[in-house]
Amino acid sequence: PGTPADNAVIERWWCDFKHLWLAHQPAPQTYDQLLKLVAEGVKYFNTVEISGKRKNLTAVDYYRSEIA
Repeated sequence: PGTPADNAVIERWWCDFKHLWLAHQPAPQTYDQLLKLVAEGVKYFNTVEISGKRKNLTAVDYYRSEIA
């Protein structure tokens, strides 16, 4: 058992993914287009989008800086 706060990080990510990524993309017409759209969104949020909560780094760069 956990608490609702345990899901806070992924819930925030999912909210951003839906409202900042999916809502601003053309609707996919096929399953393959949907897969591509999701893959591009994940790549964007991991390698392009920066956050002040991560010292203005991307998720990948922040992870690398923390394990170094």
